[in-house]
Amino acid sequence: MDGDYVIGGVFSFHYYMHTVKHNYTTMPEPLSCAGSINSRGLRFSRAMVFAIEQINNSTELLPGIKLGYEIYDSCPRSTAKVVVAFISTADMKILLEELSRKPSPPRQWIGSEAWVTDRDMLRFSFLAGAIGFGIEKSVIPGLRDFLLDLSPSTVADSPLLTMFWEEAFNCRLVKSEATDRMKHNYTTMPEPLSCAGSINSRRLRFSRAMVFAIEQINNSTELLPGIKLGYEIYDSCASVSVAVHVAFQLSGGLDPVFNTGDKCSQSGMVMAVVGASGSTPSISMSRIIGPFNIPQILLEELSRKPSPPRQWIGSESWVTDRDMLRFSFLAGAIGFGIEKSVIPGLRDFLLDLSPSKVADSPLLTMFWEEAFNCRLVKSEATDRSVCDGTEDIKTLQSSYTDTSQLRITNMVYKAVYAIAHAIHNAVCQKTDSTTQCDKFTKLEAKEVSKNNDVLFKLHIYVIK
Repeated sequence: MDGDYVIGGVFSFHYYMHTVKHNYTTMPEPLSCAGSINSRGLRFSRAMVFAIEQINNSTELLPGIKLGYEIYDSCPRSTAKVVVAFISTADMKILLEELSRKPSPPRQWIGSEAWVTDRDMLRFSFLAGAIGFGIEKSVIPGLRDFLLDLSPSTVADSPLLTMFWEEAFNCRLVKSEATDRMKHNYTTMPEPLSCAGSINSRRLRFSRAMVFAIEQINNSTELLPGIKLGYEIYDSCASVSVAVHVAFQLSGGLDPVFNTGDKCSQSGMVMAVVGASGSTPSISMSRIIGPFNIPQILLEELSRKPSPPRQWIGSESWVTDRDMLRFSFLAGAIGFGIEKSVIPGLRDFLLDLSPSKVADSPLLTMFWEEAFNCRLVKSEATDRSVCDGTEDIKTLQSSYTDTSQLRITNMVYKAVYAIAHAIHNAVCQKTDSTTQCDKFTKLEAKEVSKNNDVLFKLHIYVIK
C-alpha cells in the first residue's frame, strides 16, 4: 500500500523455497516460495497492517500523513541469519523433521572450512560424507621449528603449555594432589569461572602461530623498527561473550575499546582480533560459532546408541510455536517466552475477511483456499472444488485466528507504533494546541532510528 512514508515488513509466510534445476544456458527465474502458508507469520503481518490503519485514522499521531507498507515473504531464509549467520526457525523445523524419521536417514555433513577440515569433526561414523570448502594450504617457514621448540623447562612458564604437555605425555610436571570439581557452598564468594576439559591442540597451534608472527615482527629491522608488539591470549572456553563482543565491535565499526572485567575497566585498544576466522568481518561473524565446539557436541550426541532423550531448549519462537512442539522424540522443552498481551480490536480485524476481500491479495487468497480446501476461482490445475460462500473464518481453528497468546504479534504491533512515533518526532511540530506535519520531509532509515530509542530495543524481536 502506498503512503507518504512506507514501512517494510519481512515475515516467513512459507516454510520452503521453490527449488529449480538450472541449465546454466538461460537467466534463472527469481526465487519463489513454496509449501503451505505459515498462519502464524500471516497473523504477524496482519497485526502490522492493523497498526498502520489505526495510525492512519489517528488525529494525534502523524495527522495529515498516510503511512504505507510493503510486506515481503522471507521463505525459509531468515533476515537475522543473513546478518549473524544464526539458524532460522524454518531451518530448525527441517532439522527436527529429519531427526524424527525412522529409520534415521544417512546424514551428509555440510560445513564451513573449520568444520570439514578438523579431524575431530569427521570421526563420526553415522555421517555418510562431508562437503565444504577449505582455505588453501600454505607453508610458514620456521613455524614447525618454533612449535617443536618446547621442553619441560620452557613450558613451565605457561599454564596453557603446561596443561598441553601433561596431557600429551600423560605425566605431571609438578607433583600435586588431585582435587575434586569445585563446589559452591553458597556461603562464600565463588571463585572466578575457569575452563575445564582436555586441550584443543589445533587451537593451541593457532595461538602459537600468532606468537611466532609477533616474535618475527619484533626481530625485524624493517617492520615497526624500535617498536615492540605485545600480545594477550584468552581462552574462550565455551563462552561466546569475549569473541562475539569484539567481533561485533570491529565488524560494526563501533568503539574499538574492549572492556573486560566486572567493573568494565578499559583494557586498551583492540584494533584486530586474531583467531580461527577469515579476512572479512562477515566471515568472522559467521564462524564465531566454530571455536565453541557446538557442532562437535551435537555430533557426539547424535552418534550415541541408543539415542538419548532430547530436551528442547530454544528461543521464544521455538518454544511457543506449536509446530515446533509436535515431535515425539523430544522428551521436553524449556525456554523463555515474551509476555502475553492483548491488542484491542485485533481479533475482529483478523476475522474481517470474506471471499471478496481476500481476492485482492494473493497471499490471503492462498491462505483462504488452504484453510477451506477450495478454490476461489475454478482451475484445471487442482482437484479442489470452487468455494461456495459458506466458508466462515470465525469457525476456523488456526494459528491465524488464535489470539489467546499474543507475544511476537504484540512486538510487531508495538514496533510499528515505535516507527510512527519516530517519524512523528522528525517531521511534526506542535505549536500551541495544534500539530503540523510536513509530509514532504525526506527521511532515511537511520534518521528514524535516531528519533526513537524504543525502536532500537524493539527491532530485534521484529526481524524473524
